[in-house]
Amino acid sequence: MFIKKSSQVVNPLEKTASIASACAASAVFLFAGTFLMGENLIVESTGDLGILLVYGIVCQGVGWVLITGGIRSVRLSIVGLVLLLQPTLSWVWEVIIFSKPVAATDIAGALLAMIAIYLGSVSKN
Repeated sequence: MFIKKSSQVVNPLEKTASIASACAASAVFLFAGTFLMGENLIVESTGDLGILLVYGIVCQGVGWVLITGGIRSVRLSIVGLVLLLQPTLSWVWEVIIFSKPVAATDIAGALLAMIAIYLGSVSKN
């Protein structure tokens, strides 16, 4: 709903501000979880910092701007179903690109997710 509301904003600066506030809120919760688990947030090298910057700017920033821009032309129910595909597809890409080992439970989970998304997208007409 937050993303749908942000896509109705006319001023691009307001749209960017709403995305930035969602990212900041997520960062607070992730930092709290990391702190509670005793993990280290220190970036070890400039190469790692570069990768983090590219990931943050390109993958997250540009990706969410494109997603929120495209939401206007699609029904909210379809948007939700398409966004649900992302974790399953990222697993598929991880298997194909990075040769991740595949367990039977991974395949079962991906198939269940795809079936559920398909059933959610089928009209009852």
